[in-house]
Amino acid sequence: EPYRAAREHLHWYAYASHLVELLDRFSEDDEPNPPLYALLNVALGWLAEPSSDLALITRFYETRLLRLTGFEPSLFRCAVGGEKITAQDQFFSVGDGGLVCPDHARGRSLIPLSKSQRVRASPNSRLR
Repeated sequence: EPYRAAREHLHWYAYASHLVELLDRFSEDDEPNPPLYALLNVALGWLAEPSSDLALITRFYETRLLRLTGFEPSLFRCAVGGEKITAQDQFFSVGDGGLVCPDHARGRSLIPLSKSQRVRASPNSRLR
């Protein structure tokens, strides 16, 4: 029985339920979408591995799900001007769909990012 050992752990079940719920919300009823289900299958397999990093796997899944469904935010180029994002003051714009460099930040409703958030969104990040 697949994932049997993992199903016995409540913490794992919470993460797995989150992944399944996201798949349900991002997919159309009665519309097959093999890439989304393949992604779910891979992620559940990784979650079931002993000593896996549940949070990291979940963030990977969420990022890939956004990419596969066309909602991936721009994290490596300015969402307004297209310039490469560098380690400087950066902002996130929901309306523009991603990171915005300081040159394009004026006059926009933005969320400032901390230094640690800039590092996680850098091109060398493991989430890329």
